[in-house]
Amino acid sequence: MVHASEDEVEFKKSLATAAAAKAWHHGVYQSVDAAVGYLNIDPVQGAGEAIIIPRSDGQVDLVYFI
Repeated sequence: MVHASEDEVEFKKSLATAAAAKAWHHGVYQSVDAAVGYLNIDPVQGAGEAIIIPRSDGQVDLVYFI
């Protein structure tokens, strides 16, 4: 499994604490493993709170709710 960088961890935590209401966010990741690693950063996404979409270039789009 690919682990998220410290910058990704801080960014995700800042989204969770700054938002008054939850909102959808988007990111592009090199692999499904990288996207899943990001989703598992606290706060972990629950069922229905993330979508991973494969791209033709081998990367994946990640749409997540936080």
